[in-house]
Amino acid sequence: MADIDATGAGFFRTGRVLITGTRYVPPGNHKFAELISALVSLANQPHRHPVIQAAELHDNIVAVHPFSYGTGRDP
Repeated sequence: MADIDATGAGFFRTGRVLITGTRYVPPGNHKFAELISALVSLANQPHRHPVIQAAELHDNIVAVHPFSYGTGRDP
């Protein structure tokens, strides 16, 4: 944990990110309020199989990519 960017850890990113090896460009941070709200709504849906719900949440959070790079790897 020593190499974590302490200024950005735990906060939504403020700039654009690119994912190497793909043409996909995650949405800009101006859309986070809407997208994160939708993720929370998805998480709070009752009577859904927890594995399906977890898979959908994971897929959506990865697509939104709301955090800065924290792995120490260059983009």
